[in-house]
Amino acid sequence: MRPARSNSMGLAILGLVLALLAATTSDAEAREEAAAQKPQSALRWVAQTESPRSAPPVGPLYRACGGRDLALVEVAAQIVRRRLQGLPPPSERQLETLLRASGVPQVFPRAWALRGDHGDAVIVTKLGAWLAKRPPKGHRRCGIARGTDTEGVPTVVVVAVDALADQTPLPTRARVSKWLALEASLHVTADDAKVVLLGPRGRPKRVLASLSGKTVRSRFMLDAPGRWKVQVVAYLSSGPQPVLESTVWVDRDPPEVLPEEKPSAAGTAAPKPSALFRLLNEARRMEGLAPLKRDGKLDAVARDHAAAMMSARHAAHDVGRGLPTERVRRAGLVVHRVGENVASAPTVARVHEALWDSPSHRENMLDASFRRTGVALAIDRTGQLWAVQLFSE
Repeated sequence: MRPARSNSMGLAILGLVLALLAATTSDAEAREEAAAQKPQSALRWVAQTESPRSAPPVGPLYRACGGRDLALVEVAAQIVRRRLQGLPPPSERQLETLLRASGVPQVFPRAWALRGDHGDAVIVTKLGAWLAKRPPKGHRRCGIARGTDTEGVPTVVVVAVDALADQTPLPTRARVSKWLALEASLHVTADDAKVVLLGPRGRPKRVLASLSGKTVRSRFMLDAPGRWKVQVVAYLSSGPQPVLESTVWVDRDPPEVLPEEKPSAAGTAAPKPSALFRLLNEARRMEGLAPLKRDGKLDAVARDHAAAMMSARHAAHDVGRGLPTERVRRAGLVVHRVGENVASAPTVARVHEALWDSPSHRENMLDASFRRTGVALAIDRTGQLWAVQLFSE
């Protein structure tokens, strides 16, 4: 067992981009098109979460995108079926659910869609421009599916992940108190790693985990019925980052359909950090914890970092100005322990949902030893929010 870290941080990046442009179907990807043309089926959970599920790449789109993953192909096919039935693009939560049901453990997926009649050369150019917005740090993998609507207009969907790690099979269903073993292989250099469990209720639980070379191992039991999230967090040079996440249903059946979500209500008032702060303290109250006090000096450190993330177009703990402990120290604050959550999303509600749904981020939000917080939002020209929650004792 490795000693506990003095700083507890989390990272959430939301990136669902659906560009409704155009594409035609190539012969090499005919099977993906056929899969997408089936009527929308119930949400089917595979028996195990594991990666990769590689297959030889076919066609110019895979040469542009990266490795072909059969589980991601199924996710892309489900998104095509949604489009052909007139359903909206999946939300970040829905996209994550589609990945977990298909047994994909990678985090922060992206989806891209094109509608119309264009040749592969045009598609490859547009796809390349979209992919270039987020260069991979690990191994980029893709799933591609195509379909044609009732008007004869083709659609292509690409789902991409940046695989910073892979894992051996972990069941998606289990019994209460059954021992489960997790083994993950990192594709990036990490100083340490942890495994965090998030059950159907209550606070996240950190379990024993070891890092040997680039292999993370852990054994644990899930002690209550319901949905559990199993998250692997790696301590990278840019700070701790979730690299894998699995869903395990304990003595409960998983949902058979993908829940539809109501679109966020459009508001005229500018998003305010106070709204995110209020949601944070309401979540703590629901768990029987004392509210955090807003600290102006921590607010200032958080504001500087939110602006830096927005300028870099990248949500991370270090975007060139140091990790939270360094930034707090430079501000002249004396604290024994610091935690940080960062996220990018279109609304305050989406920021809070993303952080709350992540085991390692909720661990910070519900840490009983934290007493003060700084909260900041930066808003870019597109209306996207860049959010920071900074915690201290």
